[in-house]
Amino acid sequence: MTSVPMSTQLAAARPASAPSTVPTMSAIDPVKLLNKYKWALLASAVVGAVIGIAAHFVLLRVYPIWKPTALLRCYAPRTGTDMTGAMSNASIEELRQFMATEAKIVTGDFVLDRVAKNPQLQSRATKWANQFMEVGSDGVKRFNNLKALEDLKDLVRARVVPMSSLVELSVSWRDKVDATTILEILTDTYILVATEQAASINREVIDALRTTLTRLDTEIAGLVSQRSTLMANLGSAGSVSDRSESERGRLNLLEQDRIEKTNGLTALEEEIAGMQERANSSTGDKYTDDMRAESMRDPQVMEAQGRVQEVERARQSLLDRGYDPEHRIIKSYDSQIIASQQALDAAEREALDRTFRGRLDRLNADRRAIAEQVAQVEQKIDAVNKVIAGARAVNNQIEDLTQRIQLAETRRAETNSQLTQIQTIMGMESSRRVMIQQKAQQPNKLSFPKIELMLIAGVLLTVLATGGTFFVRELVDQRVKSPADIGIIPRTRLFGWIPDAAEDPESGGATETAFRDRSRGVVAESFRQLRGVLLKRAHQAGHKTVVVMAGLPGSGATTVACNMALAAAAADRRVLLIDANMRRPGIHKVFGAVEAPGLADVLAREATLSSAIQGSSVHGLDILAAGSRESRIVERLSTDAMSDLLAQAKSQYDLVLIDVAPAIVAGDGVALASRCDASILVVKAFGEKRGMVARVKNELSDSRGEFLGVIVNAVRAATGGYIKGNIKTAAEYQKI
Repeated sequence: MTSVPMSTQLAAARPASAPSTVPTMSAIDPVKLLNKYKWALLASAVVGAVIGIAAHFVLLRVYPIWKPTALLRCYAPRTGTDMTGAMSNASIEELRQFMATEAKIVTGDFVLDRVAKNPQLQSRATKWANQFMEVGSDGVKRFNNLKALEDLKDLVRARVVPMSSLVELSVSWRDKVDATTILEILTDTYILVATEQAASINREVIDALRTTLTRLDTEIAGLVSQRSTLMANLGSAGSVSDRSESERGRLNLLEQDRIEKTNGLTALEEEIAGMQERANSSTGDKYTDDMRAESMRDPQVMEAQGRVQEVERARQSLLDRGYDPEHRIIKSYDSQIIASQQALDAAEREALDRTFRGRLDRLNADRRAIAEQVAQVEQKIDAVNKVIAGARAVNNQIEDLTQRIQLAETRRAETNSQLTQIQTIMGMESSRRVMIQQKAQQPNKLSFPKIELMLIAGVLLTVLATGGTFFVRELVDQRVKSPADIGIIPRTRLFGWIPDAAEDPESGGATETAFRDRSRGVVAESFRQLRGVLLKRAHQAGHKTVVVMAGLPGSGATTVACNMALAAAAADRRVLLIDANMRRPGIHKVFGAVEAPGLADVLAREATLSSAIQGSSVHGLDILAAGSRESRIVERLSTDAMSDLLAQAKSQYDLVLIDVAPAIVAGDGVALASRCDASILVVKAFGEKRGMVARVKNELSDSRGEFLGVIVNAVRAATGGYIKGNIKTAAEYQKI
């Protein structure tokens, strides 16, 4: 093989560690593409320049184009007070729209048809007109207006000059005299058409304004009649106002009366509520002092008091006559006094209760009376409000009619003023909104071709065509050409890449043992860096058995496996390199070992692993060849015997690398990947296609072992100038 891995620093992207995913990169690197085809693009630019110059001189003789121009100035609408013809204060946006409209009109069918039918066109622009002269059935030559019109549509152009009020007209044709004549007739015809259209529009506007005046007169008369009817029914506007003022005074008095009665009603309700609260209270006295005083004037209470006093006087008289207090008569009077006092107390209670109920009844009666008075006042207030609202509504109607009459009269005055202005403007020469600013003049320079434009166009077209061809070719090429192409395959990580061994400044030895034979070369350095990535991932994940598989025959899997084994052994690791390619074994040839006994013999139980392993000239590196031909049965790679062999090898070595047949010709690698810890896919630059790489990657990812990534082998410096420069820099650094 002719390839080996390159340092990430030399490759523009460091080999990714196994668990990480390289970000998606562009399918085509513009810098690489430009660097790759720069000389072809430069040659195409020179050819394009020659083609452009040659085309200029050819077109100069066969198809020269002259382009005379004329300028039209556009104005904003005039007003009646603007008698100087200067622009009015019309909005800039309205003027821009007007200019764009006129540019369309001047190149429209209506104007160009009148130009084509103008007899001066045939007599003055003879060279142009002769191409439309046709002989009729009667043998007479006639000018074909329709064909001339179609040609004029192609020749005539109009554009609004930016940041100005000018419209530029131009006619492009092979004869400058005829082109200038056509442009002159075009500008004159357009001005005539614009004048006719302006006059027609003005007449329409005048008729519309007069119609508006008639309608406004009718509207004003109707409004005045309605107002007069309202004022006649209700009297003058002053009487309506006086009535409203009188009612407002009455309303104020009623409001005051309602407030007073409402306050009295509120006081009564509070007093009633207080009495009811005292009556319902289980504690405290519900009777006031004035109630007690009033109850003492009750006849029954006074009669009971008289009886008590009479008995007390009789008892006292007996005591004064010498009766003993314990005398039975005195005792009898005591009993009468107690009974009389009890009767007095009962009479007082009944009197207090009657007084309380009577006062409460009087308060309720007063409350009902005042509530009725409040309701009557509110009814009067509502009636007054209705009178005021009616008067206000009538007044509002009269005011609304007055405002409408004033508005209609204002509109009538404005309409009459507009009519006067338009009639005044129509008599002015400056009333036209478009005038000729610059008449058509014969040009003194060709419009086409121009040598500088032809030169630039020739260079651009040829360079774009050449570059486009290269781009399309690169785009449709699905081969893996560089490490960047791995990044555009979905969910595919780049493990590393190896430059083409032919571009290694350090020469000598076989490519398969470049690490040993060219230890100071960039190829060996590439394997040192890939070794670091592999050993780091193996240490992190506990991997020991790794399958190295190629996509296609010749991709360099054997070269990668051999050099990786040498690099790992140089790092003081005990390494076993197994040749599991039963179809085309080659590892024994690389290291000068015998073909048998080997892997096939161990799987066939014809030899033990220790007896089949062969040493090498490199310390720490042992070889297990493919084995004898008659024992090479590929199905045994998927048996438990292979699993036992790998388990035994893992117990004796730090790293076991297994070289297998390419994926495109056999499924051995995928089968072994399910029995090993990890797998690596090797593809050759400009060899495998991305679709095939994606398919094999998916198969390896679905296996039990971890898929570490893809190694791109034999990367050429031609795919980008920076690769060649990095290789050279690395080689020179090794020599210091």
